[in-house]
Amino acid sequence: MEPSDTARLDYALLAESARLEPGGTVSLWGGSFSRIVVPGFPTQVPLAIVGRVLLGSQEGPLTLQIKINGPDDLYRVTLDTEVGGSGEQMEGVEPAATVVASVLLPIPVEGLYVLEAGLPDRDPKVMKFRVIGATVSFPDG
Repeated sequence: MEPSDTARLDYALLAESARLEPGGTVSLWGGSFSRIVVPGFPTQVPLAIVGRVLLGSQEGPLTLQIKINGPDDLYRVTLDTEVGGSGEQMEGVEPAATVVASVLLPIPVEGLYVLEAGLPDRDPKVMKFRVIGATVSFPDG
């Protein structure tokens, strides 16, 4: 398989925690969610962004740009993560690199959070998740 000329983000997903294992596999916990329940505000939550970059004919390292916008653009968190530019070459498989980026995300208020992950000058993958406060009730008595 001939690689594409341009590198691109093949997939991205959210998880509570993730780890890149020897051999290039990813172990993740609490993956692929769209809602986070927290005990109150403000708080912080661990967040991992997992992605695979198809390298194309790209030489050298790339930068995966991650932006997380809080509700009503209250704030923005940005991360730039270097992606290795030397994926394993196998016949019939496009060279790729897997990336795991972790952050302790501040959560000041309830609402919709929007995460964008992508390479510079490319359309990003967009993932949204809602953060809500836990409702606790006690039986009468």
